[in-house]
Amino acid sequence: MLYFTSPKHKGRTLKQMVGLVDEVKEWGFNAICMGIPYHGGIQYSGLDVLDYYAVDPALGSMDDFDELVTACHDRDIAVTAFLNLGYAATEFRPFLQACDDVKAGVDSPESRWFVWSDTKSAELDRSHVPFFLNDVEVNSSSWQFSERAGKYHWVRWRGRTGDEDLPQFNYGEESWQEECRRVVCFWMDTGLDGIMVDAVPEYTNCTWEVNNSTITDVVHEYPNTFVLPEGAGIRCDPVAWITEGHYDSVQDYGIRDSRVGRRWGQAVRLALECGNPTGIEINLRLYRDRVVQAGGITWARVMGSWGSGDGGGHALRVMGDTTGNLSPAQMLLEVVTLATVGELFVASDRIFEPMWATWFLSQHKEMMKARQKYPTLCAMGSRRRLPTNNDGRYYAFLRASTTDNEMLLVVLNFQSDDAMIEVYLDWDAELVDIFSGQRHKVEKTLELPLPPYGYSIFEVH
Repeated sequence: MLYFTSPKHKGRTLKQMVGLVDEVKEWGFNAICMGIPYHGGIQYSGLDVLDYYAVDPALGSMDDFDELVTACHDRDIAVTAFLNLGYAATEFRPFLQACDDVKAGVDSPESRWFVWSDTKSAELDRSHVPFFLNDVEVNSSSWQFSERAGKYHWVRWRGRTGDEDLPQFNYGEESWQEECRRVVCFWMDTGLDGIMVDAVPEYTNCTWEVNNSTITDVVHEYPNTFVLPEGAGIRCDPVAWITEGHYDSVQDYGIRDSRVGRRWGQAVRLALECGNPTGIEINLRLYRDRVVQAGGITWARVMGSWGSGDGGGHALRVMGDTTGNLSPAQMLLEVVTLATVGELFVASDRIFEPMWATWFLSQHKEMMKARQKYPTLCAMGSRRRLPTNNDGRYYAFLRASTTDNEMLLVVLNFQSDDAMIEVYLDWDAELVDIFSGQRHKVEKTLELPLPPYGYSIFEVH
């Protein structure tokens, strides 16, 4: 389980993060992803880089970062970092040097880090579309004129307000490839256990070969490391990021991500809204299961789009055009679903905000501890759906470990009413509730009463 934090966005320092490590451990997380540790600008919470080789002054110093990594490792918590390797701030000193060199007609390494054009019509590598989108959006708005350089440069991201011309790095140039490798090594040498790379599909003139030689294979030169491509798998086959891109995991855009839209990417949310969990299993088979079969895992975030409030009626935004309210019981069922179906479970800073009801936090933490206790619930284990008396209302499945014979039975009620759920097994079994310890002797059919949006998890003997 991974705790994703963006301390700069939350106004925290690295030293304050050190003080939070024990609480992260107590919740059951065994990994932390530090959002944007380098010195960044003001766009996208500092993703627009100013200096890759310095900790952002708002966070502290490199010594503070080292202290945080050590504190985590002392508690057996892995540490990864969220890095943008695709574009820079407009004040990025190498970009300013590149502008001056282009203006003066000097062919410098820095000038080749970026893509330039006199006419807004330079050819970009389309050989790996749709995995690396490159110039899919080519039009006049993608080329922005630099008065300092006297030429147009390629821009993919224009900041939160749409008026910043953030220069995109050119992965087709060896000079930038060498610099990218230096950046990756610099951060891995701090003791990181891996990195999450921001918006990789948008990297300009990138190919699998370039991606591997500059990012993934560099990370994997370090022992026991993990690398994830943020944004990968939305508009393309996620399996290729494992088999061709050498990544270890992709985000499960089939099961839960508000940016993809209601039809694809909100299976759990839609199940909670309409009371029918059928789409969850369909999406898992199309996305998660294929990635696992290819040797990777998928990850899903919870709480990332929950709005603020006092413990109930939190808004979830979907593509900015609709708002729905989930009750605390529905939100808890979302947590349980994502923690049990076979995903790397990722939670955000919101988990520590003082707005949740005590019972909600207690049961949330109970689920996290169960996830930590039972390796069967990990992202790599198998899952088999079991028939119920109404598969359009309830969701039951077996999880099996990849390393031993341990099995767990998970039963979820997606209804707003009390339910008597029948789960049809292939064998007689003794079931032990992992939370209460209550035992059930079952002769092929489990009859289980559950409250609205209730759940039960059993050891299977």
